[in-house]
Amino acid sequence: MWPRRHADVDPLDLDSVEFLLRAGFSVEHPSRKLPRAAGWPRKIAGLPPSKWFYLGQGVRSVSVLQAYPEDTGPQSAHRLRFHDESRLSNHVHGLFGHRPTFIRQRLGLEWLLADWMARVS
Repeated sequence: MWPRRHADVDPLDLDSVEFLLRAGFSVEHPSRKLPRAAGWPRKIAGLPPSKWFYLGQGVRSVSVLQAYPEDTGPQSAHRLRFHDESRLSNHVHGLFGHRPTFIRQRLGLEWLLADWMARVS
């Protein structure tokens, strides 16, 4: 097997990731390197960096759900690059305690962030 070369690319740009993987590059998700390489503390405001990363994913998911209320569950999951609707639903429910159909009917993030803070503290 040829040695794998490393490249820093945007993990959301799937075309470049696929091209680099076929060319023999290894691609690491940037969140794996940030806490140590950037000198981040082990905890930020009492929470590990992974919790903040998952919150960012959840906020992005909720933003898309609220921006496209006419999308079906599978369409929203595809737009957010989840494998299926159940993974999106479980991800959002695990973070905020609400299913996507409930979140889709309400606007704003303040109430969701308040629910999230109550769940992690």
